[in-house]
Amino acid sequence: MKRTLIIFFTLLVFGSLAVSAEIELDVKEHVLSNGLKILMIQNPGVPRVVCHIYYKVGSINEKPGITGLAHMHEHMMFKGTKVSGVTDYEKDHALNLRIDELIDKIYREKFWKSDGGDKEKITEWQKEYEGLIQEEHRLPLFNISAIINFGSLYVSQDKKGLASIMSQTMIKGGTKTREGRDIEDRINFIGGGLSFRAGERTSTLSLNVLSEDLDEGLEIFFDVLVNPQFRRGPVALAKASSTQRLR
Repeated sequence: MKRTLIIFFTLLVFGSLAVSAEIELDVKEHVLSNGLKILMIQNPGVPRVVCHIYYKVGSINEKPGITGLAHMHEHMMFKGTKVSGVTDYEKDHALNLRIDELIDKIYREKFWKSDGGDKEKITEWQKEYEGLIQEEHRLPLFNISAIINFGSLYVSQDKKGLASIMSQTMIKGGTKTREGRDIEDRINFIGGGLSFRAGERTSTLSLNVLSEDLDEGLEIFFDVLVNPQFRRGPVALAKASSTQRLR
């Protein structure tokens, strides 16, 4: 059954990409004095601006000792800044520093000492750590992820880049009953997040919403998971973007 679902899903993607091959895009290219390359495509029918920034750095640049850094950075990039995602940055910053300090103390005491360290100290630090973690849970958030048995390792050479295009179009391509931009607008409106990432061996669709918006969030989540459409426009944009990055 699992193999049948994977084959069906892959055929659906291949079919959508084949249909999109006939689309031509008027891409305007600008290179700034600092070397930043800007690719612009105008769509006069949509009154909105969409911007993506790509950096030429990733897990391939990691070395022993810092493996996993790119994946961790991916998650931490959306945890807030000094002005977004926090109500009191200075308080949150001090809280995070104390949590890091406690984790370091527990680790050093428990694993760096041959006798397992001072059990009373470890217990005391662990209780303080758990208390600080509880203090951070101020919002009633709900998170869910679906892991799909598909990744870049399963893509043949003649379809190289398919996983990347899927990452960009799984949501933007919409579903049978929803346009991609409508999905993004609604998720943003309720203050949630919906993302899809195709890795080497697995792909992940993730949702985070406030508990009060759980029903609507799950409805959209499962609609994207079960009924992806990969519409021509988003797929063509993703292909153009992927082509430019390979140059």
